[in-house]
Amino acid sequence: MTLTGKHALGASQETAYRLLLDPATLQACLPGCERLNQVAADRFEAVMKLGIAGLRGTFSGKVTIKDQVPPEAFTLALEARGPTGLVKAEGRIVLRAAGPTRCEVDWTGDVRVTGVMAAVGPRIIGGAATMMAGQFFDALERRLPPPGGPPGPPASA
Repeated sequence: MTLTGKHALGASQETAYRLLLDPATLQACLPGCERLNQVAADRFEAVMKLGIAGLRGTFSGKVTIKDQVPPEAFTLALEARGPTGLVKAEGRIVLRAAGPTRCEVDWTGDVRVTGVMAAVGPRIIGGAATMMAGQFFDALERRLPPPGGPPGPPASA
């Protein structure tokens, strides 16, 4: 299943790119993320609690960053296994400057699930994934530095 979306961020393209690849920011912003450990420059191990349509569980897996074109784009690949199935996802993030302190983020992703989770259907999974993307960007907005502030992630949110 393919999902797409757009989001405007109140940060420069460079700041947004840096934040989107910062492990502490990702862990704080990803819904249900309990742990995100960097194991290589472009690889992470993750533990997330996910729930869709009454199916809940803790998923463990890996996240890989690839195809980086700083500060314009990158691809995130996720593979995680939990008690209700396997989730494989790959998403492309593209950032465009929209002024000195704003940028536009376009995202496109493909999600595949197996196991019991697949039984809930693409419409419910797609809706849950879109909702989680919205939660992610809302959390990211709260972590943006104030206009004129230093670039990069704030100390804590």
